[in-house]
Amino acid sequence: LGVACGRDGECGSGLCVDGVCCDGPCTGQCEACDRAGSEGTCGAVAGEPRGGRTACASDGTVCAGSCDGVRRDACAFPGSSVICREASCADGEVTLAAGCSGGSCPDPTVVACAPFTCGTGRCRGDCEVDADCVDDAFCGEGVCTALRALGAACGRPGECASGLCVDGVCCNGTCEQQCEACNADRREGFCTPVSGDPRGARPACASDGTLCGGACDGRRRDACTFPAASTVCSPASCVAGLEQPAGTCDAAGRCETPDPAACGDFACGDVACLSSCASRTDCAPGFVCTGGECTRFVLDDLGFTEDVVPPADGCRAGPQPHAPAFLLTLLALVRRRANRDRSP
Repeated sequence: LGVACGRDGECGSGLCVDGVCCDGPCTGQCEACDRAGSEGTCGAVAGEPRGGRTACASDGTVCAGSCDGVRRDACAFPGSSVICREASCADGEVTLAAGCSGGSCPDPTVVACAPFTCGTGRCRGDCEVDADCVDDAFCGEGVCTALRALGAACGRPGECASGLCVDGVCCNGTCEQQCEACNADRREGFCTPVSGDPRGARPACASDGTLCGGACDGRRRDACTFPAASTVCSPASCVAGLEQPAGTCDAAGRCETPDPAACGDFACGDVACLSSCASRTDCAPGFVCTGGECTRFVLDDLGFTEDVVPPADGCRAGPQPHAPAFLLTLLALVRRRANRDRSP
């Protein structure tokens, strides 16, 4: 654990994460396995998510999320108490202050000051706080304003008749599950399953950047949906006597690639090792094709320990001037054997 690696097969744990052998898959948005002093152990990180993990949601304001060093599965986001837009007043209209909601600053909410006029950052009106207004109204920068209905834009829960401001709109519920939102098109104000990426500050779907990554399917609310474990995510191949089986999804956001296997006596086919032969080219170097099987060519009966293998074209350079007679005979046998192997 903690030793540098390039793939899972190099590690005793079977897991290579963040470039080191790791004790777990570390798929949480805010965890990593290469933390200084704790290499090889999954743990929570602070700041930005590491490696290929999904970045924290951000709209470029103070509402942007970040890893808090405690929670592993998702980024932490400022709550509605963090003001992302100060109130302002101009031309008889006040733009209400807004607090963070779901990792972003809600769209501006504008209220007319009439019959009052603008003051410094607020209307010269009839209230200071919500309690100054009747039960079905809130104090919008100096003016008591009717509580907003479901689906109306909001900057804080106190502006909504439901008491819930979620995803920038007044909502009928908290919509806390990973694959739901309250601002879905034509369903604003109601917690609704969504498709694609989770919205706002909800945890991103696990993904290693391949087609195995998860997504919301528009039906399930509580979690992302992933491709089936049988889904092929990397192609099979065979090169230089090593067969690399196809990788398949693990149904949790990762593409699992098996370790390559040597072809042994046989050569590579298009994407896998051959299991039978028709000629010597179907066999590994040092082997010849005999009756559909690749066998090593060795002259044990003459007391040689070195392999003698006919070349691919069936020809070999002629004997040297002082070659013994039995070697001349041997070369003739080799040529005949090679030519026979090459025949249909």
